[in-house]
Amino acid sequence: MSNIFQGRTILFVDDESSVRFYLSEVILAISEGVNVLEAENGQQALEIVTRTKPDLVFLDIHMPVMTGYEFLQRFREDPANAAIPVLVLTALASTDTAIEVFESGGDGFLAKPVNRLEVLARAQALLRRREHDEILNRKIDQLESDLETSLKSIHSLRLAIKLRYGSDELEELLAEMTKGS
Repeated sequence: MSNIFQGRTILFVDDESSVRFYLSEVILAISEGVNVLEAENGQQALEIVTRTKPDLVFLDIHMPVMTGYEFLQRFREDPANAAIPVLVLTALASTDTAIEVFESGGDGFLAKPVNRLEVLARAQALLRRREHDEILNRKIDQLESDLETSLKSIHSLRLAIKLRYGSDELEELLAEMTKGS
C-alpha cells in the first residue's frame, strides 16, 4: 500500500498550516521516503514547481494571494506540468464546484473536512494513473523509434532495389510483394 508514495515528492498547497500538516501526516504515516513540500498559496506553489516538479499536488481552492483556480490555470499552461496530478480540496462541496475544478485542470476533488482513507485512496489512484501514463509514454516513444528505424530500412531497401533493377522493375517487385497482403 505505501510503496506508491516512497520516493515521491508531494506538494501540499493550503493557506491553513493545520491542513497542510494533517495531509502530510496522513501520507507520512504509511510511507517513508516521501519528500513533502508546502506552500501557503498558489503563488508560492508556482515558485516551488518551477524549481521542483512534484509527483502529486494537493490544492486548496480558496487562498489569499492566488486562488487554487488561478494556480491551476497557470500551472497547466506549462506543458511540463501536464502529467502532474492535482487533487483539489475545498470546503464548498457542490456539483458546480466539482465541475469547475475539473474544467480548470484538476484531476480529483475532495470535500473538506477530508477523510484520511479517502485522501490515501485518491492519492494512490492518481499516482498509479501517472505511473501507467509514464509507462505508456515510454512504450509510445519506443514504438516511434522502432517505426522510424523500420522506415529508414525500407527506404534503403527500395533504393538498393532501384539501383539494382531500375525503377520499372522496382514497381513490379513491389506490386508482387504486396499482392498477397
